[in-house]
Amino acid sequence: EVTHFVALRDELVRNVRSSGFADGEAAVHAMAMAIQQAQLQLLRGAELSETLLPETMRGGKIGPLAMKMLGEERAAYAQEAAWTKETLADFASVLRSEPAARQRFVDDYEFDISPSTDDRPFFFNYYRYSHLFKPRSNDPSLFRYHTDFPVGHLVLAASMLQIVLLASVLIFLPLRKLARDGLRVPGAMRYFAYFAALGMGFMFLEIALMQKLVIFLGHPTYALSIVLTALLGFAGLGSFLGGKLDFGRFLVRAKVLLGIAAAIGGLVLAMNHLLPALLGWPFAARAGITLVLLAPIGLLLGMPFPAGIRLLRENAPQLIPWAWAINGFLSVFSSIFCIVLSMQMGFTNVFLVAAGVYAIGFLLVPGTKRAGVAA
Repeated sequence: EVTHFVALRDELVRNVRSSGFADGEAAVHAMAMAIQQAQLQLLRGAELSETLLPETMRGGKIGPLAMKMLGEERAAYAQEAAWTKETLADFASVLRSEPAARQRFVDDYEFDISPSTDDRPFFFNYYRYSHLFKPRSNDPSLFRYHTDFPVGHLVLAASMLQIVLLASVLIFLPLRKLARDGLRVPGAMRYFAYFAALGMGFMFLEIALMQKLVIFLGHPTYALSIVLTALLGFAGLGSFLGGKLDFGRFLVRAKVLLGIAAAIGGLVLAMNHLLPALLGWPFAARAGITLVLLAPIGLLLGMPFPAGIRLLRENAPQLIPWAWAINGFLSVFSSIFCIVLSMQMGFTNVFLVAAGVYAIGFLLVPGTKRAGVAA
């Protein structure tokens, strides 16, 4: 249909206007429409002749000019027609195919066209990270609806790279030099991995909670303020309690880890099944429910850090500032990495990843045996 060639219409209108054979905008657009109708007949197999044009455009000076325009633009219209047919076939595959065939099409397509959900609400995330550093396709039709430069993805990747480089210069290189100078603490890497896991796991949960609760609380500002207040407030109370725990004992760590895992599991179930049914409640009630839901996880997440600092103070006090640094590095890095993971797998899976990160960190904590300093 003529409407399928709207992308070529503006240039055609300019050409008709510049020819001087159409008097007024109405005549310009009428002549352009007549030429497009003729192009449509050519695509359907008609011969190129003046009979394709309205009688008012045949003969005289306007006829040869119109025929010239038809000939010059014929290849462009053929290309546009081919692209239109391919696009219509693509839409038919997405909308009318069997589920298995539709999923194959979505998986094989150059861009990520899977539907957005409340768990992955990234409506404008069309690029696949697996294709980010591959050579761009030479098919220009693929970029008709999408930008050909993934600005957002590259900003996220560049930000993470910048954080890693700064951490390498300010944390890892000094640590390596100290190790060469004789400061070696048995189990140091396990301590560092523990504090890294705390930074990454906490930030995964914090960012994902703020994003996930936007719908329930009604606005990003409400989600940011309530989640931050609840998490940091209850985590502070948990830190007060956690400083008294002996994390050198496996049983103590196991109890806290099981509590964190149970709290995360409860949050996932509540956010995916309970909270959607309470969307009609008043804002004050929804805010109160959010505080109640976040209280257990906040208390539990606040315990491991002071307990780990106490363990370091007893076994390797010289590592305390470096443990703080590594925890801070992973916290900043994970605030961005969390978004990358969420775009790929959804917030629910990020919660599960956070639980796994905590589990790995807890399993790596050395026991209470005092670590010596070897020259």
